[in-house]
Amino acid sequence: MKTILKNMFVLAALLTLTSLVGCDSQSGITDSNLEKSGSNGTGQNGSSGDLTTQTNNLPKFLTYAVIGGKEVNLNGTPIMVRESVDPTLNANVHSNENVILNGNRITVKGFATYVENFVKNGDYIKIIPNSNPNNKPPYYKVPPVTIPGIEVSSYKSIADIVYDSDKQLSGFISLGTQSDPYIIYVSGNLYLDNVTFDGYGIVLAEKEIEIVSNVKSSSLNPNHSKVLIIAGDKFKMNNSSTTLHAAVYAKNEITLNATQLYVDGSLATSDKNTLNSDGITVRFKYVYSGLSEIIFGSN
Repeated sequence: MKTILKNMFVLAALLTLTSLVGCDSQSGITDSNLEKSGSNGTGQNGSSGDLTTQTNNLPKFLTYAVIGGKEVNLNGTPIMVRESVDPTLNANVHSNENVILNGNRITVKGFATYVENFVKNGDYIKIIPNSNPNNKPPYYKVPPVTIPGIEVSSYKSIADIVYDSDKQLSGFISLGTQSDPYIIYVSGNLYLDNVTFDGYGIVLAEKEIEIVSNVKSSSLNPNHSKVLIIAGDKFKMNNSSTTLHAAVYAKNEITLNATQLYVDGSLATSDKNTLNSDGITVRFKYVYSGLSEIIFGSN
């Protein structure tokens, strides 16, 4: 019954998002300007599972390593945005305003696209797509990408567990399966402190989410992120030497602001996306489409 209720909610959410953001040419990943698919479309490193099917079910904004509806800033040294496993997968960066790379030894192993301006200020800054069969420039101007600004409170009714105030989560937390992911909902601010997630799930908070210390998966899937973290306000990583295994969406802002931060997943926001630190690595992989469909629908 729980799965049926979630499926009904997905349909309702999809109809609502369609009415809000429309079905313009920016939906899906049909834009051939950004070569995103993995090896032969069969899964990263030829592993089982159809990566092309996986990505075709994702809204376009979730097919970037780092994306912002406003400015995207990569400030510091060194900063690496690259693929997680598949050496042919592009870890693309996009802003619906400006992409700003400011520092030394900044590398993006994908394309950088923008709507207004591209700024590069520093030494040893490289934009090097892993896959570029059409010989496109490494950075160029494109139309805006639709990034929905969802209301997190709309999803409280389908959560498996609800915390009706601020909450700190720590320790080993069992989630669900691919076919029936577990949903955790927090009505206030959420602090994740030395958490290990086991399985597939979505973690939502109405207000801010802060990564206090490591948030890991008990067993990483090479093809996709098994955990989707969603903040109704801002998302922060401010502690040094911290690891995050998850795809992240924040309605208002994403800020990574400390030394030696590691993200295995992706970072998406309808606001500013700032990687402001010394020693940041983002190893991009797609979020599992079964998780994104619950919140954002499917194409």
